[in-house]
Amino acid sequence: MENRLFVGSVKKAFEIIEAFDVTTQSLSLTELVQVTGMGKSAVQRYVYTLEELGYLTKSPTSKRYELSLKMLLPASSYLSQNNLVSAINPHIVNLRQNLDARVGVSVYHQEKVVYLIPLQSITEAYPNDYPGFTVPIYCTSSGRIFLSTFGDNKVDSILDKEIKRPFTPLTMTNEEDIKNEVQKFKQNGYCITNQEISHGKINISVPILNYDKEIIACIVAIFKTSEWDENRLIKEVFPKIQEVASFIRVPSR
Repeated sequence: MENRLFVGSVKKAFEIIEAFDVTTQSLSLTELVQVTGMGKSAVQRYVYTLEELGYLTKSPTSKRYELSLKMLLPASSYLSQNNLVSAINPHIVNLRQNLDARVGVSVYHQEKVVYLIPLQSITEAYPNDYPGFTVPIYCTSSGRIFLSTFGDNKVDSILDKEIKRPFTPLTMTNEEDIKNEVQKFKQNGYCITNQEISHGKINISVPILNYDKEIIACIVAIFKTSEWDENRLIKEVFPKIQEVASFIRVPSR
């Protein structure tokens, strides 16, 4: 039973907002009804209110709705006040320059890996260079580090619910193989994935700990397999990322 303080109408308003994901730029009223499962009259009221408040915009020609620029304002406030982002951002900039690689910071949120600081490069531009983009937990180096923080039952639950799509022929989808990689991290202090989410890319992640030595985030670096292999990453990159991670300590909440 929901707490009596829970306001169902607020939940439904956010369901409208969350219907717009990274694959959906705009939605019609009919599509919002289908995505949210609400009745048409309810969707109309929520959409009208969100539009009046400035969080949705409506095309005068297509009559389709999009998230508005105003959605960036609370996100900007969150990032500017986040202790982790403030503490690590200067280090990430320096690390990116030293490694000449894509470097970012990811966190765990609702069984997904979310980037607080995107994977930026000093030489290339990428379409997902923005805070908030997500990647799967099962086939990413930081995702497997986050899995290590849970007990066996929780890991099984997460992996069972996950649609383990093979992004490449090298993507691990077998749950036992994934759990073996999680155990390797516990032994080594780093996690490497080789072309599991995109061709020609090898990733290494190292955890960031709080003062209680709990994993709260990961530093992630991505390299080209044409130039780097696992042994070279362990020898040349792991110590540098580990040193940066050791500097960062964020108080427990």
